[in-house]
Amino acid sequence: VNNGGVFRVYNNVGKSFDTVVSAGGIEEVGAYNYLSSDYTSGSSYNTKIYGSQIVRSGSVASGAIVYSGGRQYVSSGGVAISATVFDGGRQTVSSGGVASNTTVSSGGYQLVNGSATNTTINTGSQGVNSGAIATSTTIINSGYQQVKGTASNTTINAGYQALLSGGIATSTTISGGYQLVMSGSIASNTTINSGFQQVNAGGIATSTTINADYQLVISGGIASDTIVNNGGLQEVQNGGKLGGTTTLNMGGSATIYPDAGGRIDLVGDTNGGLTISGLANGGTVTTVVTVIDGFNGAGAGNSDAIHLAGIKQSDVTKVEYPTPDQVKFTLKNGHTITLNITGARDAGYTLGTGSDGSLTYEVCFLTGSMIRTFEGEIAVEDIRIGDEVLTFDWQQNKEISRSVRWVGHKTVRVKAHLNEDEAGYPVRVLKDAVADGVPYKDLLITPEHCLFFDGKFIPVRMLVNGASIYYDRSITDYTYYHIETEEHSVIWADGMLTESYLDTGNRRQFKQHGNYALLTPVSEVKSWDHDASAILTVQRQDVEPIYHTLVQRSAAIEVTMMPETKELTNDPDLCLVTPTGLVLQPLLNRDGRYSFNLPEDVNAVHLVSRVSRPSDVIGSFVDDRRYLGVLVGEIYVLTAHSVDMITEHLEQQDLQGWDVIEQTPCRWTNGNALLMMPQNYPNKRILVVHVLAAGPYIIDQSEKDNAIEQVA
Repeated sequence: VNNGGVFRVYNNVGKSFDTVVSAGGIEEVGAYNYLSSDYTSGSSYNTKIYGSQIVRSGSVASGAIVYSGGRQYVSSGGVAISATVFDGGRQTVSSGGVASNTTVSSGGYQLVNGSATNTTINTGSQGVNSGAIATSTTIINSGYQQVKGTASNTTINAGYQALLSGGIATSTTISGGYQLVMSGSIASNTTINSGFQQVNAGGIATSTTINADYQLVISGGIASDTIVNNGGLQEVQNGGKLGGTTTLNMGGSATIYPDAGGRIDLVGDTNGGLTISGLANGGTVTTVVTVIDGFNGAGAGNSDAIHLAGIKQSDVTKVEYPTPDQVKFTLKNGHTITLNITGARDAGYTLGTGSDGSLTYEVCFLTGSMIRTFEGEIAVEDIRIGDEVLTFDWQQNKEISRSVRWVGHKTVRVKAHLNEDEAGYPVRVLKDAVADGVPYKDLLITPEHCLFFDGKFIPVRMLVNGASIYYDRSITDYTYYHIETEEHSVIWADGMLTESYLDTGNRRQFKQHGNYALLTPVSEVKSWDHDASAILTVQRQDVEPIYHTLVQRSAAIEVTMMPETKELTNDPDLCLVTPTGLVLQPLLNRDGRYSFNLPEDVNAVHLVSRVSRPSDVIGSFVDDRRYLGVLVGEIYVLTAHSVDMITEHLEQQDLQGWDVIEQTPCRWTNGNALLMMPQNYPNKRILVVHVLAAGPYIIDQSEKDNAIEQVA
């Protein structure tokens, strides 16, 4: 098609192949039919565009190459597939138009007012205007994506994504570039593997996960619910703000200023990743408004630590607790610094000096079950190294006195947002729960602590029945003790047979209790298999009979507390969710084979269902606390001409939202499992998912709703 010429492909059956459109020429794919007085569609394949190509409603252009000066216009209802746009070339996708699998290279440009999926930007650029959607864009080799509309599942390998006012980016993955969040824009669920995210004034970043490199929050920017993993850094500059809770995992770092706000959860007992800047030059009274949770540990040098940049240990003249959740430092110059730390008063403190000379504030612990000895019952906190306690030789059925070689203690602060068995609540074993006088008063122990039955140790969490044995939610912080005897032993606590401490490698988590220490060579770490006085069992066949015996006894002793009634269902409520948040309900379920109608050009979906833990829905006597959705066997795609099997979930170990691969060809989801399509299909097709097992589930629609929101 030469300069000034117009080539029209229409009448619903018209097709063109390998057309060359010179500068000034036009190819219209789909055109007005004067005989029928309406627009009719056409198809174009492998057109080389130096001039212009217009793809009208109902028409498809596939494999076009747009050279310098060339223009491809995709009108509302038109579709462009696998176009390549070179330097000086341009693809414009109008509102209602669709472009898929476009490659923008060497200075080319794609302007999206409609929808673009699976675009690759290789040294080119993509503009996503207000109201437009770009899905699964890949940016490489200094490519650039400018977002005023919505971009989801962008991958940045070497380049950057700029969010302008009104722009929204969801589930961006940064692996060698950066994301710029400007005023009026929002970035949600960004993952940083290599590179960085910068949040400018007026910008908002929510639920960012930092696996490496960093997130920088400029004055006026907001970062909400960030997760900082080992090797990651969150830097909040003066005037930058935190929202929700920043989760600071072991090995991660965060630097904030006093006015940052929000909450920071220090995960682990030796987390020293938090630094507070801007204190040295502060005013007479400085309050760090950020609330710090999870501040705990086993003692000085073996605990969480908060670094106060610019403040030295010698600068502090006084430490006070204005409230149970605050600590106030008075400095030599009369200035004061107040930190908001949940449980600060109970945790105590030790002041130290960091590697840079700055002040570190660490946890140190303050300090009750009766332990049987030959002289009678002694409170556990009064046991000292060298004391003799009574132990039970169950094989010989006799009592033996053994010396205490170590006593340790630790303070726990409950993480109430977790499940009861994971949050840290103590377990209360009611008086007479096991037998008359066993225990002779309520016994409080940690969930993993073992009770002794029939020659075996059983973790008490597996015996929780909600009546005579339950998690005491009224206790949110407490100190517990361990007693180590010369040999691992069965001992009595409150009249109940339980275990002495077995050092399996966690001794450093506890502070030695008492006024003096027993100095011994460093001992090897012990194991339950070789060093325990009895077998540790978590097998259902061992635990379940004891569990039911205790439940029956709870009725006999007229326990007033009743187990919580749970409404169960076996319906997984399975659906698909596309990367754009579109929820697809099954067309049919026949013998567990769920059929879904897939939209065109969807290259990934999430299998979303209810979830449950076997330990919750069957009983605590089941030692399976995995979150399970549905057990999936075969997955395949049906088209008019083929059946394509999807086997990635049965072959690849590390898949998002999938549990371990079972021995038979099947695999559990965790309620939100990513499923990649083997290829892009231009036409609609049917996805079939064979569900081999599902449920039972506790009916809680909010869990599924949350999973859908995470995808969207």
